[in-house]
Amino acid sequence: MSTSSMGALAMELPDDLARRFDTAHRVLAEVRATPPYLMTRALDETRLNALAELSTVCSDLSDRATGALAIMLDAAAEHFGATYTELLEVYEEDAELDEE
Repeated sequence: MSTSSMGALAMELPDDLARRFDTAHRVLAEVRATPPYLMTRALDETRLNALAELSTVCSDLSDRATGALAIMLDAAAEHFGATYTELLEVYEEDAELDEE
C-alpha cells in the first residue's frame, strides 16, 4: 500500500459522530461534576441515554482505529516482506523488552 493510500486512512470524525461525541462528552462532564448525594437526580433518563451514546461512540472509534491499524500492519508486512504474524511477534518482543 502506498503512502498516499495510508494517508487516506487518517481518521477524521464524520460530523454525526463528532456531534454525538460532543453531546455525550458534555453530559458526562455534567454527571462528573454532580455531588454524590445528588447523583440519583442527576442520572435522569436523558443523561443515561447520553452516557450510553458515549459508549457507542467510543466503540465506533475503537472499531475505526482497529481497522486502520490492521491496514497499516498489512502495509508494513508487505513493505518489509514479513507476514502479519511475524510483525506481531516482533512487536510483542519489543513490548516485553520495554516492560523489563
